[in-house]
Amino acid sequence: MNGPKLNLDWGKLSEGVKKFQYPLIVLLIGLVLLAWPSGGRQQSAAESEAAPAAASQKEEYQLDRLEQRLADSLSSIAGVGEAEVVLTLSAGSRDILAQDEEQRGEEFSRKTVILDGSDRQQTTVTTQVIYPTFQGALVVCDGGGSAAVRLNVLHAVEALTGLTADHITVCARTGGTQS
Repeated sequence: MNGPKLNLDWGKLSEGVKKFQYPLIVLLIGLVLLAWPSGGRQQSAAESEAAPAAASQKEEYQLDRLEQRLADSLSSIAGVGEAEVVLTLSAGSRDILAQDEEQRGEEFSRKTVILDGSDRQQTTVTTQVIYPTFQGALVVCDGGGSAAVRLNVLHAVEALTGLTADHITVCARTGGTQS
């Protein structure tokens, strides 16, 4: 029982491999990466549904907390004493939501992406959060009567808020140090 003989021309096969060697290398690398173990545990269905909900519970921008942190930091500068900080914002923070865009001929439509959760709640998908920018700052401190202290506080507030000197006011607290 003799079957058909397979007659391969190794010269032509070698030429074909050389001709397509780079695409073949890319294909082989891709296959290796697909077969590579993930290295971590698999995410359960409950975790994958909870991920968008966790992302939507972003840390809220808290101006009063930021003012208190800034006041505490300024109070530790030599000569400042106790400090109070008031910051004003140019506008509130806003979320940029994911949108599906579709164009049919001349018609163009845009729809906000909404995810349906397992508990029948709908959630929008936030792609970017734009935090507010500062408009101005007022610092009232015990050592605000001293030019050196005012300059140090001014530089610190500039560095932490990005405001320029013409948008920052440093004043002495009533009963504070005068120089």
